[in-house]
Amino acid sequence: MIKLLLLLILISLQLASAYTVASEMKPEEVYYKVKEAYFFLSELKQSGITVFNDKNGQFSWKNSYVFILNCETQTFVAHPKTSAFRGISFEHFQDKKGLYFSKKACQNTNSTTGTWIEYWWQKSGEKRLKRRILYMITVPAIHLQVAASIYNVTHSIDELNKTDYPQ
Repeated sequence: MIKLLLLLILISLQLASAYTVASEMKPEEVYYKVKEAYFFLSELKQSGITVFNDKNGQFSWKNSYVFILNCETQTFVAHPKTSAFRGISFEHFQDKKGLYFSKKACQNTNSTTGTWIEYWWQKSGEKRLKRRILYMITVPAIHLQVAASIYNVTHSIDELNKTDYPQ
């Protein structure tokens, strides 16, 4: 009986582990959602910004969302998850290791392909820090940046910045 119980526990743990790996968001999803936001704002310009404040809108999916930054003024322009961020400065925002990650992402605003960075964040309800990767690109039509991030432990930033995703 004990062996059967142990076997059932082992199978449950393996299934839970397989589900976690399978359900982890992929960098490609972030890339394509941010590019969708890029094209959306390139067409609608300023009039499209309010869409990004909707936590249930087209730019919020699974456990992530696209937000808009103004790297020139170092402020959040639109944010679907935390309305208090809208219009405030991110100049002093740090990850849990002291990295000013938004400022770091803004160092590459002239890139026509966008940029990936990593930072460390405490996932809600957990005690350990987890690695997040963020993809950001500038929308020249409105001189703002669109970005999204996910928890990810497997992809190197160098690899991501070299990846040429099909359009």
